[in-house]
Amino acid sequence: MNKKIISPSDASNIVRKSIAKRRTRDNRLKLFGRIAIGLAVCFLLTLFYSIFTKGYPGFFQYYVTLDIKFDRERIILKVTCQIILYLMVKPVKL
Repeated sequence: MNKKIISPSDASNIVRKSIAKRRTRDNRLKLFGRIAIGLAVCFLLTLFYSIFTKGYPGFFQYYVTLDIKFDRERIILKVTCQIILYLMVKPVKL
């Protein structure tokens, strides 16, 4: 059993140094945490901006006015053909 006994002043110096290292590491960890939170907030704001700018036009209505000319003969011919086809295919009940 080779246990070396150190003086109280040496022990307190060792403890002070370890406490200083621990505080340095703790402050570094806090800094990294703050940076991570700031980065996450930036990404969140970017996401909200993207959603808002792409969805904003959905709150408006747009109208298009077109001049359409109907050919009366073509419409009548088409409707007549459809009626004839319907009558040909329609089953007759006796």
